[in-house]
Amino acid sequence: MSKDDFANGKGFANIVRLESAPVEGAPGRSIETQLWTGQMLFRNAETWSISGVDVTEMHNGKGTVRGNQVATHRDGSTMASSYSGKVKAVENSNRFVGKGEWRTTSGTGRAAGIKASGSFTFEQTGDKFTNEISGKA
Repeated sequence: MSKDDFANGKGFANIVRLESAPVEGAPGRSIETQLWTGQMLFRNAETWSISGVDVTEMHNGKGTVRGNQVATHRDGSTMASSYSGKVKAVENSNRFVGKGEWRTTSGTGRAAGIKASGSFTFEQTGDKFTNEISGKA
């Protein structure tokens, strides 16, 4: 197994809490926080549990997202990552799409000492989203 396997994969998650607030005095602006949980299927076919939180700042259907996540393997190994990117609402729907950059900030167990980074894309419909990561470790 290559450490690069941990830099490439596909995630599936559910939003378990979403809070949204308009920015007072700024029409069309809002700030949203999300708490989510799911699974990441890495290139080596390992599945890790993932959970994270992010903040999205929207203005007239476009915005920025930044957040942190932790991936945990059943053997107790963990990886923590941060990410940031752009998000866009799909007109006349409850869908959002986006892309950005991520980096692993720490790891334990089999992921100890990992240094990885790359890009991601995501699609969200309602309270479900998928993302794809690609990168190097």
